[in-house]
Amino acid sequence: MAIAILADSIDRTTVYTLLWCAVAGIIAALTVTYFNSAVIGTFVRALFGNECFSPETAKTAEELSQQRNAAALTTYRKSPQLRRIIAKVKQCDAEAEDYVDENTRFYIDDQMKARADAQYNRHQTSLTTLIVCIAVVVVIGIVLTAVL
Repeated sequence: MAIAILADSIDRTTVYTLLWCAVAGIIAALTVTYFNSAVIGTFVRALFGNECFSPETAKTAEELSQQRNAAALTTYRKSPQLRRIIAKVKQCDAEAEDYVDENTRFYIDDQMKARADAQYNRHQTSLTTLIVCIAVVVVIGIVLTAVL
């Protein structure tokens, strides 16, 4: 009975607003997933491809052909979660954890290898998949708007 009273008190504008906010949230989540797969995933796959799994085998962004992947390097600086997956060889003891320059050498620690593989290396989302998913979500939103 309380649900019926609540449903009667909500007008169509509120329902449409909630529906399209949900659609926008799903699209934002899809976009973030694509970014993680395409941008950060490229960096992680480069580390896997060059077998950078210890400080001795670590490589710079340039050696990984990732020097132009500024988004991944910026995300690395700002994301403690990504810094747990991708380690770096410190050039000196006083160096900040989030400091990165052209001489910074990266690797994936053996303890994080499985997580990095599962999160970034196994599944690569394509731009086509992103566009199709966004289109499907928008169509569902339109259909639900018409039905309500």
